[in-house]
Amino acid sequence: MIAVGRDADHPAWRERFQEPTSLPAPASGVEQMKHALKTKSGRAAYALRKQTVEPMFGIIKSVMNFRQFLLQGLAQVSYEWTLVPSSLPGCSFRFNRQGNANRTNLRRKSVMKSRIAKYFFRAFAIFPLLGNSAFAEDTSFRRVQLAYGISLDVPPHWAVLSQDNRRNFSAAGQAVIDNAGIEGPSGRKEPLLAVNSTPNPTGAIIRVSVTSPSDYTQDDLTAATPGDLKEFGAGMLSVFRKLEASGGPKIIEMQPVRIEKFNNYRVLVIPYVRAGINGPSPWQVTQYRIPVSSRLIEITLSHRQSDAIVWRPILERVKRSVQF
Repeated sequence: MIAVGRDADHPAWRERFQEPTSLPAPASGVEQMKHALKTKSGRAAYALRKQTVEPMFGIIKSVMNFRQFLLQGLAQVSYEWTLVPSSLPGCSFRFNRQGNANRTNLRRKSVMKSRIAKYFFRAFAIFPLLGNSAFAEDTSFRRVQLAYGISLDVPPHWAVLSQDNRRNFSAAGQAVIDNAGIEGPSGRKEPLLAVNSTPNPTGAIIRVSVTSPSDYTQDDLTAATPGDLKEFGAGMLSVFRKLEASGGPKIIEMQPVRIEKFNNYRVLVIPYVRAGINGPSPWQVTQYRIPVSSRLIEITLSHRQSDAIVWRPILERVKRSVQF
């Protein structure tokens, strides 16, 4: 329903309950909309704006105190506007017999949020302006060529760990598996790449490895059913719990396992949330397991959830760049 004008204030009470006369043909689109808004069903549908669309505008303007943009130009304003709706899920409202008191308390609590939001907008709004500055070279990506024809883009300022460090991580993982009494993969796992974001403490991690031979094939993924994936996820959670008891990371949430398409290959995607190591914020971890020929390519992308607005776009860019 689209308003075609402003209604007069204080209409007669009969006008609120009576149906309009039938619309003579032919009628333009504007006339049809005017007629629809005068019907009982049209008025009822249009009244829903007060509980669907309009509250969001009220929250943004009065609670968040966002009434004007700090930047100019369509592109810059678009970047700034994307931050506004992302703040809405954090708002909660309760209306009961003490609605006025609740709104007063909410307004008091929102004062600091509004101030923080202003500084946040000012800080984040400069990001789009850096593309043509001296920082452009630092924020580009460079191509990394690995064994077995695997390649991907990584930020050049991130720290690529040495082969000795990769072997240490691999040995530590194998030690946790052995201590838990879990039978690992039948093949030999070869770590190819380990990259940490900078500066320390790191907030995002990229890991790439290859296991030969693979425990499953593309045909196995094609034949997998939703029940199979659910059972696989439950099995992974059981393994994680055993690893946790032997010094492995604490798993907070095991998310649904799924199958995606990646470079025309089916990929087993294993997402979960683990506890942080260097801080209280949990980490989002997503493993991509791709059986190719007789090998299993495993790409693990992890980031600290508290800084997801920074790390998630970078890791998504890395994921889209992978070739094999």
